[in-house]
Formats: sequence, structure tokens, C-alpha cells
Amino acid sequence: MTAALVMSGLVVGSGVGAAPAYADDEPVIVDPGFESGEWDPTTQHNHAQFVTPGADGTGTAVQVGFNFEGDSLTPEGTTLPIRGGGPVRGMVNKTVSNIQPQTVYEVSITVKGRQMRYGAFDTEASLYYRGLATGDSARGYSNGVATPGNGTEWETTTFQVTTGPRTTELNLYCFSTSTDSAGYCDDFSITRIGPAAAPVEAPEPWAEMPAMENGFPVTIPAVQSFVAAEGAFTGPIDRVIVAEENRDAIADEAHLGAANMAEAGVAPEVELSYGDAGDLAAGGVFIELGDVPIPDDAPVNARDLMQDAYRIEITPEGVSITAGGEPGVLYALSTLTQAMRSAATGDAGLPAGTVLNWTDQEFRALQIDSGRRYYSIDWLKQQIKDLAYTNLNTLVLRIKDNEGLRVESEVFPELVDDLPDGGHWTREEVQDLVAFAQRFHVRVIPEYDMPAHSALDAKIFTEPGYMLGEESYNYGRADVRERLADVAVEMGELFGSGYIHLGGDEFMSMNAHDEPVEWIREETGDPSATPRDAYIAFFNEVNEAVSEAGMRTMMWNDMLDGSNAVVDIDPTITIIYWAQIYGSLRVNELLAEGHLTIGSSSDRYHDLWPATERADQTGGESRMGEFINRPLPEYSWNAYPSPFVFSGGFGPPQTVDVQYRDQVRGQFFPVWDDAHGWAPEPVLTQTLLPRLRLFAQDTWNSERPVDTFADFDQHLRFQGHASYFGAEQVWEVPEATDVPTWSLEITSDPDPGSEVDLGDTPTWSITATAGESPLDSARVRIDLEDVLDDIAATRLPVADTGNVALVPGAVIWDIGLQAGRSGSIVISAPLSDRTLVPRGDRDLTVTVTGEAADAELAACVGCTDLDALHIVAEEPPATGDPDDPPYSGGSEESSSTPETDGTPDSSDSPGTTDDVPDSSNPDDDLANTGASNARWIALIAAALIALGGLVLLHRRRAVRFTT
Repeated sequence: MTAALVMSGLVVGSGVGAAPAYADDEPVIVDPGFESGEWDPTTQHNHAQFVTPGADGTGTAVQVGFNFEGDSLTPEGTTLPIRGGGPVRGMVNKTVSNIQPQTVYEVSITVKGRQMRYGAFDTEASLYYRGLATGDSARGYSNGVATPGNGTEWETTTFQVTTGPRTTELNLYCFSTSTDSAGYCDDFSITRIGPAAAPVEAPEPWAEMPAMENGFPVTIPAVQSFVAAEGAFTGPIDRVIVAEENRDAIADEAHLGAANMAEAGVAPEVELSYGDAGDLAAGGVFIELGDVPIPDDAPVNARDLMQDAYRIEITPEGVSITAGGEPGVLYALSTLTQAMRSAATGDAGLPAGTVLNWTDQEFRALQIDSGRRYYSIDWLKQQIKDLAYTNLNTLVLRIKDNEGLRVESEVFPELVDDLPDGGHWTREEVQDLVAFAQRFHVRVIPEYDMPAHSALDAKIFTEPGYMLGEESYNYGRADVRERLADVAVEMGELFGSGYIHLGGDEFMSMNAHDEPVEWIREETGDPSATPRDAYIAFFNEVNEAVSEAGMRTMMWNDMLDGSNAVVDIDPTITIIYWAQIYGSLRVNELLAEGHLTIGSSSDRYHDLWPATERADQTGGESRMGEFINRPLPEYSWNAYPSPFVFSGGFGPPQTVDVQYRDQVRGQFFPVWDDAHGWAPEPVLTQTLLPRLRLFAQDTWNSERPVDTFADFDQHLRFQGHASYFGAEQVWEVPEATDVPTWSLEITSDPDPGSEVDLGDTPTWSITATAGESPLDSARVRIDLEDVLDDIAATRLPVADTGNVALVPGAVIWDIGLQAGRSGSIVISAPLSDRTLVPRGDRDLTVTVTGEAADAELAACVGCTDLDALHIVAEEPPATGDPDDPPYSGGSEESSSTPETDGTPDSSDSPGTTDDVPDSSNPDDDLANTGASNARWIALIAAALIALGGLVLLHRRRAVRFTT
């Protein structure tokens, strides 16, 4: 093993995470020879460890799986007797980036072992989502190739890969399928050769996403109905308002949905507040709980699932959401997010109208086979985000299989997986996962498989009579039944979903054991009882314990063949139907017996082994696909258009008769694994996305939004993953502080637009009103410039509260008001032949502006658009005697206050004082003279008038009056 690898311009150092030097079009692979002895972020692994020496006798390699000393069943570092079982297997996978589509690469991998699998996997070797593994010559499950010396010598294999039309990365993998010895992997290399000989172009992404026939954007799942109205909502969303009466119930959902909208770019500055529908303003979304008008012709189960339903009312001004329950809030905001993202690709905006959305399927689930291999809690959390994004609501985790138990248990501690580079989840980790899922309204249902799928159990519990061969627990024993019931209750309570899946599948040797039959015949007193009766009685007994603990039970269908003559299965047990196989009842036969049923169809198994058959690359509409390509999306599109299609096993799919459809309670999308751990989580994330999106559409049971999967593919690629997928979830947006509001209104006497003549005294009244909160401090500016163009002076303004200051051409009114209270100021302009200015526009117009540091001016009626008063008098010389002390608005600032002490009425404005305007503002200088100076000015002016018509020409601030 060399310390660095040079290939086609690419030099890869041995340090973890070191930035390699490479040509722009060359592949990037980190630490290809494992020389660092550390795992880097681009390398995924399971049951793997570093060993020395490497393939060339130096350096480091990776051991995948476990070895054993002599006849030992237990490898070093564990207590589990796994020899002969799947957990012996392991894998390593390196993700290679900077891969070019439609390009030929040469790959080499060096391996050693008796049953090895290795190659390069391209998740999209062909359209659509047809992966292809190129490398070893093995085919099928569990097979592998042996290197020279019966697996004792290293061997390097070199092969070429032609990438697909969308490929941007490759996965180089190596794993062992042996159940009694480890394999070894070293020296991954990849070199670019050149362009593909016959390149295939991928369809160009649509520049503008087309809407459905009803005019609403395509969402996943599509909405049940949309009735269009005039106009469109263009966003962005800046406020989410939660109905005050629903605050406690849905604030968390509204926060989460708003945070996801912000991340998606449709509400980048969104805030959340509480109020009522009347608070909805432009750019806002109002959310409340209420009954959703599900149509009368909708399936009966839809009304039972009101909590998932929602109505969205879209207008050009804003959006109103009514949700039937807390999940419906989250789903509605996801629908709105997708719709706005899609609408934003065009110019028209989100069409106005009414959306109604509901489902009749209670369980809309992703099923993960975590019994056979370890999944990280973080990866599961990312899937939960994606589930809620498309209205899926259940995560089923198979936690126990032949390979052991994935979760800590007090009932069966002997089974808990403690294998290195794998292992189990602690109870605290499970509780954290469940709490995370609950925030997305996703329930997590554990599947603890019993009595069969217990190969490891049989190696641990060696007491005679405890097990039935090497396959199943002996449920003919009361202590075994009790222990299995106890673990069912333990796991059900730990996951807290209200359900426990008991498995029950593939007990292939059921008819070969006497103990259960002896038990059931004694229990029932019926000598005709069969092995199937004993099997059903066992599940009824466990179900009784689960029911007493307040939960419900699920089980598989394949062992229910109708041969039970004495014991009927408890009707409260929900049947999970994976295939009509092993002589089991057909789905309509099972439903005719009255059972509630959920599908988990074998035709749609996403089976995590490399797909090596090239037939997948050329077919898809009728071919379900091989291994990780299953189900090919076109096959699902054609064969599984609704939740009422179930697997026929080795025959064609079955369709549920109409009269039984209200007994169908949903579908699981099944991911099935092997203990070697391939495909790694990043690969599964890619292959799962398109299949799970199509599953979400069909399980919601709304009409498909487009006619072909090729068109659907454009939408699923555009919508991508949920917000914050692969990142730390943000749970809240800022809550808008309750900003006080206030309003202004100006009126005139006579009415606006009237004519005025000599002898008239027109007035303008400006009224300020506080909203529901006190108005601590506000400033109103009354602009009189237009009035003073025509009138030499006006009377001093009179205010019933606040402080008044005079500045050139305007009046400044500082006020504070209690909640809901008002204050007024009056400006008068007495007209005489001595007060009119000879030249003017002859119209009297007053404009008003207002501002407050901590309040929003919600309305300003007439402030800038009040019709002028028109002077009809001739233009006399400016002489005469005013009746009151005037305000001329002279060339510099002037000030005055009303005939009060300048202090606002304490009953009206508790937060207002007689502070004068800030002297740092030039407009406020005259206010610093205070109220007493203004009174002296008024008295002096009156005295001068009495002395015979003198004109006071100058004071420190040049105040001009007429005489």
C-alpha cells in the first residue's frame, strides 16, 4: 500500500479530509487505500475495522465482517453467538465525487475472502432511477466470489463503468456475504477514460412548473380539489397568524411549518403572531382549527381522519388555513410551501381559490428493516422530516429479527446487539427519536418479530424445549408466552405509538412441532385443534396483554391460510398484508372475514443488494426491478395506482373489492436489508426519494396530478427533500412583538371641497386615537404651508392633550394616549380682508403626518388627500385686526402652546410628560422656550394691537403677527 495514489491528474493524500489536488474533470476519492486508519465522512462502513498489513504487505486495509477462533460461535468483542448467521457480514463503501455523466471510468478494487462482493454502483445508470452495479461476477442473494487460495490471497479486479445521464457520483463498495469468516478490502482507485460511446441525454428540467388541470400547482401529494377564483397571491409570506383560541393546540405546528417555509425561500422574513382572522393583512397566513367540509361522496374513513384534513383559502391579499387537527396544520403549510415554490417559477403567482385536502388512509408509512442492520438515529430523523413533508405519518422499525435485537431490553437483554461498528439504540436514543417524530406528527411503530425469525435466539436459549428447532420460540410453554407478551408490552410502551407489530411471518416449520398443538388442544378441549389454531391462540394471548396495556397489535398475513378450525384471530389485530404466499388467504378473503388490513407489498420491496442485471436498464413499465432498483418507478406507476392494490406474491397484484375498501387502513413502503449493511445510508437516501414520493402520492389517495411518471419525475426532482433535510432542524420563527397601533384622522369645517369667503373661519380638526394598547409617545406634524400661502396668519392651535410647538410653516403636536382613547387639536383660519395675502393659489390645504418609535400608524384618514377649501373673496391688501393671537409661520421658527399648562391629561395619556421637543432637531428649537414664553408673546401682541396697529417686527425668533 502506498501513501498516496496518483491517477489521471488526481493526487489523493492519505490524510483524512485532506483537500486533494485534481483536474476539474477528474474524480475525487478520499483516502482510497485506507492509509489514514481513520474513517472519513465520504466512507460508510458496517461491521468493519482497520487491519494491518494491507494488500501489498504494508500499510492498512479494512476487514469487513468477523472472524472466529476455532469452533467458537462468538467473535472477539461481543457476547453474541453469531457464527453461521447474517451478522457475521460487513461492508465498506466510498463515495466518489466530481463524476461526470455519460463518461467511462476505469475502477479497480483489491479484495480477499471466500465470499466477496465488490464493484461500483451508479444510482442512476439509466432513466429513471435504474441503478447498476458493475464489478464482481456474483448474482443473487448471499452469493459471493472467492479470491485465490480459497479466499486467503489478495486479488485486484479492474473493470469499466459508463455513467448515466444524470450521474454526479459513484459508490465503490466491498462487502462479505460469508456467515463464518471476514473479508478484506483495499486500494480503491478510479480513473477517467473518456466520454461514453453512445451518450443518452437526460430531459431538461422545466423552467416553469406546469399546474394541474384545475389550475393549482402540483404538490406531493396532489390536493383533492381546488376551485379557482380571480387573482393570485404573490407573496412572500411575512406573517403567520395563529388563532388566539387555538394558540395552545397548534402554535408548535405553526412555528415548525413557518420555519420550513422560511428555509424553502417562500417566507424568508416570516414572523409569527396570535390574533383572529381580522388581523390578516397582505403577505399573511392565518391558521385556525375547525371542521373541514369533506365532500359527502368522500370515503367514510376520510371523516374519521378529520385531524389530517385542511382547507386553504387563497386571495390576492393573503391565505387562510382551516385545519381539522394539529397534523392538518403541518400538512397544509407543507402544501402551501410546495405550491408557492412551484408557482414562483412563473409570473402569475399562486392562483386564488379554495383548496380542500383530506385522506382516507390512516397509516401512511415508511418501513425500515433495522432488525438486520444498524441505522443511525440521525438518518432516521432525516427520513421523518421527509415523511411529514409529503403527508406521511408513520415510521415502522423492525427492531428484532434473526440477527438480534436493535434496542435495549430488560425482558430480553441477551438478544441486544453489541457488535462492534453496529450495535443497538439505547432507550434514551429511542425516546429522543420518538419525541422528534411526534413534533412532525409521525408515530414510530416497533416490529418485534415472533415467534419465528429467531435464529440467533435459538443459539442463545439452549434450554431444552424453550425453542422449536432453530427457528421459533416454543409458545406451547406458558413461561415463553408470558415472556414474549412482556417484551411486546415493553417495546410498545418504549416507542409510545399505541401500536406494536408482532411479526408472525414465515414460521415455515409450524406443522412439524407437537408442543403447541398439545397446548391448544388442552386449552380448548378440542382434539381437532390444528397447529394453525395454536399459532393464532398465541397471538390472541399476546394481543390481550398488549390491549390491557392500552395498545393495539399488528401482525403479518402470510401464515393465515384459513386452516384454523377452532380458534379465530382476534378482530382487533390489524393484518399487515405483504403477499399472497405460502398458501395464505387472498386479500379479499381476509377482508371478508372482517379484518382491518394494511398493505406492505412484496412487489414494492426496496431490497438492499446491488442490482447487477442489465435488464433493469431497458425495461420498467412491467418489470418490478432487481434488488435496490425495486420497485422501478414506472412499474409502481402502472401496477400500484391506489392504496387498494395488494401483492399477489408470485402472481399479479390484487385489487380490493369496493365493498371492503373501508377496511383498508393504509400502506407501508417496505425497505428490506441484509446484515452486511449495504446500501449505506447516503445511497439509500438517493434511491428511496423517488419511490417514497410516488408512494406518498398514491397512499394519500388523491388523483394523480400528471399522466406519466416522466412528468411526475420533474415535479419530485423540483420539490426535492424537506426543509432542513440533512441539517439541524429549526423549530421556531421569531414571534412578532405586539406593536401598538394608532390612527389619525383630519376633518375640516366646512366640509372638504367647500368654498369660503370673508368673514368665515374655516377649521381643521386632527384626531389621534390609540389602538388596543397604550400609545406612549407619538409626534404629529401639521403642515400649514399651503394655508399660509393664502392667509397671513392663523389662530394659535388648540389641543385638548399633549404639547404643541410651532415651527416654520407647521405645527408639531406631541401626544401620548391610553388604550382606546383619543385626543384632538384644532387649527383655525379666520378670513378677513386684512388677513388674506394678495397673491396665493386661493386653495387652503392642510397635510398631516405622524410617527411613533414604538407604535404603528395603522390609518391616517385624509392626512394627505383631504380636498382643499377654496377662497372665493377678492384679494384685498393685507390689513386688518384679527380677533385672536395669530400664527404666521414666519421666515424662521415660531412656537406656541394651547391655553393649558402643556401637560397631557393624565387620564388620557399616563405615559406622556411635558417634555418639549428635542433641541437637537432644528424644527424643535422654538419649543425650548416653553409654554410661559408663548403666553408672554400672546399678551404683548394683544397690548400692541390696543396701542394703535403697531407691527412687532422682531423678536429673537422673528415671530410676525398682523395688526
